[in-house]
Amino acid sequence: MIQIKFLRPSLYINFVTSENFKINDVKKVIDKLKPFINTNHMDEIASKYWEKDSKVSTVYISFYNGKIDKNDTRKNLVYSIYTKYYKTHVVDDNPLNIDAYSTWFIEVDGNEYQLEDYLDGDY
Repeated sequence: MIQIKFLRPSLYINFVTSENFKINDVKKVIDKLKPFINTNHMDEIASKYWEKDSKVSTVYISFYNGKIDKNDTRKNLVYSIYTKYYKTHVVDDNPLNIDAYSTWFIEVDGNEYQLEDYLDGDY
């Protein structure tokens, strides 16, 4: 099952299955999503669902083995991946603060890594 939610200022994509997600499966999904998670597409979503000239600040992609527990969204969460428009939590259009969804992160067992490094086995 795939759930997609637009909760301003973020976009949430949840993959829920009864089978175990393996990192190779996650990589395949991310490789398919990356071309769509860019400034043009995210601006289109923000304009359609929120207001013109607003930004999707963060895109969260979560992989669950089993149901999502409404009381504890970390339960059954295997991988949490995200990318952001802004480099910091400050909404500032200074070019030095714009990442434009180019850097991706993964959280595994409470530790955070850059996605590319994690997939390359650098951890």
